[in-house]
Amino acid sequence: MTRSQVLLGTYVEVSIGGLVENAAQRDFHQEICTVVFNEMAKVQRLMSIFDSGSDITKINKIVPQSRSILQKVHPWTFEVLSIAKKMCELTGGVFDCAVGTCSSKTGSHEFKHGSILDLGLDEKDHVRLHQPIDLDLGGIAKGYAVDRGIEILKCFGITQAGINAGGDLRIFGHASQAIFIQEFGCEPAIFYLGDLQDGAIATSSNRVGSRFRKCRQSMLIDPKSGKEVRSHSRFSVVAPTCVVADGLTKALAIEQNIHADYFKQLRAIPVITA
Repeated sequence: MTRSQVLLGTYVEVSIGGLVENAAQRDFHQEICTVVFNEMAKVQRLMSIFDSGSDITKINKIVPQSRSILQKVHPWTFEVLSIAKKMCELTGGVFDCAVGTCSSKTGSHEFKHGSILDLGLDEKDHVRLHQPIDLDLGGIAKGYAVDRGIEILKCFGITQAGINAGGDLRIFGHASQAIFIQEFGCEPAIFYLGDLQDGAIATSSNRVGSRFRKCRQSMLIDPKSGKEVRSHSRFSVVAPTCVVADGLTKALAIEQNIHADYFKQLRAIPVITA
């Protein structure tokens, strides 16, 4: 059974494998999918920079004069911030979700000298700023939402399932799934990456726009230089969890080093396709 819903700025598809023996089981699977979507929607409400009441918006509003104030956040937000901070440390600052923003409409960007490392996580579910930052968890929260949904499926006793959120995919169970990457250039092309079983894969491209536009603009900023990252490639990472795969695609796109130590440390496999 498969259900889809618009969430996290994309289409989210939940697929539950196995034979459906009767109508009651179908209804049960439908109810599970509803719970999964609700769980993922909660991640969106907590961590979206476009939601005025989100934890991330509240953190970004903290001014330098208020640095001594502790800001309480939801345990999920605290967990994602902890993961993001660890990933920033492991990548030597290549992945940093608190350095600035880039406009998808104009291609212009505003680089701010800040870092996720300036965020103190000393007390449980509380954060403190050491310097003003510009947090945006868009490069990692979607993967976390997929992982939350997978945990819901497992809690309900599902043994074979997967969630695909616009290229962030995680599956579990005995069956494997063939993974293809689609690229639009002068001629559409499809790349076969291999089969995935009990794992996650995320794919990112630092270009926006349709295949009919000649000019594609970068959506990534190198945290160290403040410059836009431009490339015609797609960057994929296979990892045990989707939050790790999602975050590391940004590091891969920025540094483009498939031999970087942090991939091995996080049990991830990087892939760059033209």
